[in-house]
Amino acid sequence: MNRIQLQHVLQSTQGTPHHFESSEMSFPDISIDSRRITEGTLFWALRGENHDAHHFLKEAAQNGAAAAVIHAEFLEQTVLPCIVVPDTYQALSQYAAAYRRSLETLVIGVTGSVGKTTTREMIYSTLRTGFQGVRSPKNFNNEYGVPLSLLSINPTDEFAILELGAARSNDLNNLIEMVLPEMGVVTEVAPAHLSTFGQIDNILQEKQKLIAALPETGLAILNGDSPKVLLMREIAACPVVSVGFEPHNELRAENVQTENGKIWFEVAGDDYFLPAMGEHHIRAALCSIAIGRELGLSLAQLRDGIADFQPMGGRCQWRQIGQVYLIDDSYNANPASMKAAIETLQILNVTGKRILVVGDMLELGPGEIFFHHQLGQEVAKSEIEMVISFGELASSVIAGARQYGMPSHQTAVCNNLDSLQAVLSCCVEHGDALLVKGSRGMQMERIIQWLAEHLEEDRDDFGYQFWRPAA
Repeated sequence: MNRIQLQHVLQSTQGTPHHFESSEMSFPDISIDSRRITEGTLFWALRGENHDAHHFLKEAAQNGAAAAVIHAEFLEQTVLPCIVVPDTYQALSQYAAAYRRSLETLVIGVTGSVGKTTTREMIYSTLRTGFQGVRSPKNFNNEYGVPLSLLSINPTDEFAILELGAARSNDLNNLIEMVLPEMGVVTEVAPAHLSTFGQIDNILQEKQKLIAALPETGLAILNGDSPKVLLMREIAACPVVSVGFEPHNELRAENVQTENGKIWFEVAGDDYFLPAMGEHHIRAALCSIAIGRELGLSLAQLRDGIADFQPMGGRCQWRQIGQVYLIDDSYNANPASMKAAIETLQILNVTGKRILVVGDMLELGPGEIFFHHQLGQEVAKSEIEMVISFGELASSVIAGARQYGMPSHQTAVCNNLDSLQAVLSCCVEHGDALLVKGSRGMQMERIIQWLAEHLEEDRDDFGYQFWRPAA
């Protein structure tokens, strides 16, 4: 973005300036993290549930901040010039909203219970073949990340894809008002954050706010294979394109062929190649095709964008280490994404076993045991040969799998990393495929890191050796 003008910040936030030498002052960027400040940064001190950035004003000044946006009670605790506001988060939202209204950039909002980041990245990979644009960085999809995502847009950008998350009812209200999306994508409505939403119908009510907010000149893209998402067609004031595999969808994937880590599919007779795995990646590609067509991209550009897509770390990322396949889906989990993971793993063409390492699915509220038990039923019905649980809740997956006929010797319950590593060290063999998935709070990436360190290529014809020799 362009340099941030002090006067623009004051006008949009109604803040009060203190100790500025000039009203013409400007800043190269904004930071809410005192550790990531560069020379001249405007430090925006936000107060969160667990941390208050006001306590790091001294560190911000030492790291080169030129000024800060703060609450009045901290004015005497910093040497920095300050803009004093009643609520620093509200002020950030106000400034981001004002900046959004100054842009001519096409803004595309993406929301859903699962698949937001993958869909965002797929659309970005496709649109950048013909346009200049940006997308939300990392997981910047909440009340703090979305304003910063907006402020990362350059006035010359032709598009911006913003991920909009919701952990409870009404979370999207302020985000949508701030972002003013002209196109919207809803990936899925499924059990997630039920500890705060209460029931899935509340999730539906929240996610459909994005579609209801789109202008008549906009475009809504819906996962047409999800009955709940498809209901949103009724509230859209703009044209709607449903995507998926079912015949009723306007944009439908057909003749799907898969090979480990690769997908080929057709849309209305046109063939596409996607270097990923899982049906959810195909749906994300369909969303990008729908938007790309609307914006005038050629078939060649659409194909190139989808073929250039790279899964983000922890999101169904495929690796072959020696003669073992490792699918890193460790970033997060809920019942819908777990079911997608099972579908992905069971279609792999492997000579060995398909092994699912499943961690707890968190924030599911009173029904958490039911959802884990139900997942075990899905595993038992699948082609997966072994399931290993990690965590207290995940043990219910094993109970469910055994109840529905999975032999005990194909299951294992692990309550800590040591026991999990011991089980993996005994059961992994040449030709096996492992998929690791669990909620963010379970830190399943630790398992991926350990596996990557121990599944090493050998120098003989046997492909790999699981354990490294002791030093």
